[in-house]
Amino acid sequence: MVLFTVLLVAQYFAARHSTQALYITLSRVLPHPLPFIVIAFLFFPGTLIHELAHFFAAIILFLKVRGLHLLPSWSHNHLELGHVTYIKADFLRGFLVGVAPLPVSLISLWAAYEWLIVRGGENWHWVLFFYITFTVTSSMFASPSDLTDGAAFLVFLVVVGVVLYFFSVDIRPVIEYLLAGQGLFGPFFTVMTLFLGISLAIHLAIIVLLRFVVLRFFVKG
Repeated sequence: MVLFTVLLVAQYFAARHSTQALYITLSRVLPHPLPFIVIAFLFFPGTLIHELAHFFAAIILFLKVRGLHLLPSWSHNHLELGHVTYIKADFLRGFLVGVAPLPVSLISLWAAYEWLIVRGGENWHWVLFFYITFTVTSSMFASPSDLTDGAAFLVFLVVVGVVLYFFSVDIRPVIEYLLAGQGLFGPFFTVMTLFLGISLAIHLAIIVLLRFVVLRFFVKG
């Protein structure tokens, strides 16, 4: 579980840099809007889950949604695979909407694992599951704009921790159980750790190949 978490965090940073490098490269060799179309097609499963998680979280928390966008765009010198615009009301609901893609993505990956690997197991099932893992884990984290209420929410968590400590609520068994990676989700985290390692390697290879080879020596602009 610890290794899975470390790989997940590394995947977040690597995916952001690799998708950026991919867009910059494509934009210099393909006419507009082909770079957006290629990236939208490649990462669509992850983008769909990510943005729908924001969308439905906002609706469940009674926040007014203004728009749902599933196509990539270039904004503030950064590539956005998609975005949801909604009216924020308070820091807690804003933060919950912002981090919604993480648990929803993990649940989606677990469902895909159960369907493709546990109940399937054919070679093409493994290939499809890896593709889903690659795209979903590339966009499952909250973006910086989603975390604007993060500082206030951290204060909220500290208050909750103090309350739990005051009432002598022992949550160590739950934490130890999760860190051990045992029980129902044990095999899932084992497979996901392997696939995350492969996915991270692919993103790192994309960064090295595009940023330090293709863009530097072959593509001018």
